[in-house]
Amino acid sequence: MCKKDLVKVISSGIGATFLMDLFNKLGALLGWVYRMDLTFLGCVFNGWINGVYTYKSPAELLESGGTKAQGMFGHYLIGIIFSFFLYFLLRRFRLNENEIYTTAIILGLSATIFSLILIFPTTGFGLFGWKVGMGLLGSSIFNHVGFGFGLAIFYRLFDLNYKNAI
Repeated sequence: MCKKDLVKVISSGIGATFLMDLFNKLGALLGWVYRMDLTFLGCVFNGWINGVYTYKSPAELLESGGTKAQGMFGHYLIGIIFSFFLYFLLRRFRLNENEIYTTAIILGLSATIFSLILIFPTTGFGLFGWKVGMGLLGSSIFNHVGFGFGLAIFYRLFDLNYKNAI
């Protein structure tokens, strides 16, 4: 990977995550989804850093500490990691432009699985977040579709495809 592509991939991950956050704010404003809580994510990441991986309830998690800055850092880092994964897929399988966009959206949806089977159960929300109803599941899907669209948009904006990669 050349330096130029490295910057583009990192920028795409950050941009897609930012777009996901905007998508969430709009959806929450319209009453469609729950608002994403970066402090909550900060508590999750803080727990992981300190070797604590499960909580009986969300209240117990929040009492454990963690900051919005930790949540934001971890959230955007995961976006960058998914962007690198998309880059690997497009280079490995020589995806054409339409395949890149489709793969980006599918990859965004696959990020939902991370929340549903790892984050929610370990934070006291239960598998798929079902302890609080279907709203958390729907919110996660909504947000991560936004992330997938963000990846597609930024990969197009930065013209990241295997033909232009050195």
